[in-house]
Amino acid sequence: MIMEKVLDIGDKFTFRGSSLRVEPATSNSEGGASCEGCYFFEHAFGCYNDYQCIGKNRPDGTDVIFKEIKEE
Repeated sequence: MIMEKVLDIGDKFTFRGSSLRVEPATSNSEGGASCEGCYFFEHAFGCYNDYQCIGKNRPDGTDVIFKEIKEE
């Protein structure tokens, strides 16, 4: 059994050299969560990558994405 990591909204972490931040997902046209803007989705890593993003599986009930952030 693989345990997925649950990160809080606003948490920052590094994945394969990229800095990512957990952000709430926006809704798509059908009312579900949109993966738009998610680093994993947009870079074809596939969903999850050991990080839980679906609200019904998260303690806070919030759908999230993992947004790449650029260091200033």
